[in-house]
Amino acid sequence: MPYRQRNTPVRASDYTVAEFAEKFNLAESTVRYKISAKTIPSYLVGGARRIPADYVEQVSTADPLDLEIQRIVDRAPKLTASQRDKLATLLAVEPVAEAAS
Repeated sequence: MPYRQRNTPVRASDYTVAEFAEKFNLAESTVRYKISAKTIPSYLVGGARRIPADYVEQVSTADPLDLEIQRIVDRAPKLTASQRDKLATLLAVEPVAEAAS
């Protein structure tokens, strides 16, 4: 979920950085880092960041293992064609041709 524009209306159910950090037992600096890395969606309201409640609900109900797997996948570097072929061989699947970028 991308950053929202400055003039997006704030919803009372959305979280401040401090509220999000407290809910998930994180340091506020960690939350701000994740926001800057765009792994936590947010939007500005009068210079303060807000985190959408629907994202918080999604994270709250997600399986921790699924979240960790997704985090690893999101941070993995893009594979070269050769690496994809080797991985396909190891997994015994047919490689799918990538769309031209």
